[in-house]
Amino acid sequence: AEKLVIGERRIQRMENGQEEIPEVVAKLIDDIAAEAKDMVEQLAPAYRRAVKAGEGKPVLLPTWRTDNDAYAAGQPYPSRFYRHVAARVADAAAGTILVYKPSPDASEE
Repeated sequence: AEKLVIGERRIQRMENGQEEIPEVVAKLIDDIAAEAKDMVEQLAPAYRRAVKAGEGKPVLLPTWRTDNDAYAAGQPYPSRFYRHVAARVADAAAGTILVYKPSPDASEE
């Protein structure tokens, strides 16, 4: 909703079939989905190679826990987008484990 610059309730109505999805919104959704797919296609082989090189030891795949963390790192999408991509990479690269990046404002122990 944030990236589309429309309200979440309107998105919910579209998802539930209560409101038609405007063509411009459908195009933007398709573009974002294609970007996610491209990211997975680029990352999955690298993580498969890393797992293989580590002789089966788990390889950590960092992602963001919160939207604020993702935005603070200069990312254009909310954290959920990156967690989705990371989960798809982990599915494609057995032995990959998702971990959260430390929050920029996390205090050091």
